[in-house]
Amino acid sequence: MIHLNRLLFLLLLGMTANSFAQKLPVLKSRSTSLDIRDGNELRKGRWNIDPKTKPDIFKSFIDNKYKWVTFISDSDSIRFKVKADRKYQFLVVLNEKDTAFTQIEGIKVVPYAQFNTRYVKSHDGKSFVEIPQIYELFNIVAALTGFGKKDEGLIVKNTKYHLDLLAWFDKNKGEKIVKRIDSVLSSNLMTFVALKMDAYAFELAPNGKIRKSKVYNRISNGLVNTLEPYINDLQVFSNKSKFPEFYQKNIPFYNSQI
Repeated sequence: MIHLNRLLFLLLLGMTANSFAQKLPVLKSRSTSLDIRDGNELRKGRWNIDPKTKPDIFKSFIDNKYKWVTFISDSDSIRFKVKADRKYQFLVVLNEKDTAFTQIEGIKVVPYAQFNTRYVKSHDGKSFVEIPQIYELFNIVAALTGFGKKDEGLIVKNTKYHLDLLAWFDKNKGEKIVKRIDSVLSSNLMTFVALKMDAYAFELAPNGKIRKSKVYNRISNGLVNTLEPYINDLQVFSNKSKFPEFYQKNIPFYNSQI
C-alpha cells in the first residue's frame, strides 16, 4: 500500500510535469518529416520526428547576434529567434497522439584558428614535425579498444613501442573513454580521422590538465571540435594511467620517429 504522503507527492510530481509540458510551444504535424528554415537556408524534409529521443536536438550555428529558425510541418509552423549558447524547447505532436520533445541549440561559429602576430612570426615559412601529447593520448585509447585490437590497418602493432604501450595501459582498457571510443569506431570508422585531428587542438598543461589550445579550435572539417565531448573522460584516463609519465619516458622514441 502506498503511504498517503507518498501518494500526494507522486500526484504533485505528475501535475508539475504536466504543467511543464503544457507550457512548451507545440507544433502539429501529420507527416513524420519536417522542413527547417535555418536562417536564409530552407532544408526540405530535413527533420524526422522521433518521439523516442528526448530531447531530439537540432543544432543551429550562429555567426551573428541571432538567427531565425523555423520548423515547418504539412499543416503548421513554429519559429524561434535563436542566439548562441541558448536552448529552445518545444513539442511536436504527430497525428494528435505521438509527442516528440524537441530542442534547438544555438552554437556560436568559431574560427578554426586564430593566429596572432607572434604566432605568425614564429611559424611563417617554416615546417614542423610534431607528436603532440593529446594526439598521442587519443591514439593510445584507440589502440586499447576492441576495434583497434582487431583491425589490421588502424594501429601499427609490429613495434616494441606497441608492446610497451599495452604493458603500460592494458590495465586501463576498462575505462569509460575506451568503451566510448570503441563504440564510435565500431559504428563508423571514419570518425577516427576527425577525432584524431581535433586532438591537436588540445594541450597537456604542466599540471597534467588537458586544456584547449589558444590557437586552434579544431582541425577537422566540421563546425565543432568532435573530441571536445570526450575530454572529461580522456582526462580521467590520463590521470589514472599516468599518461604524462609514459609520454616523457618515450620522448627518445618520438624524437627518433621525427
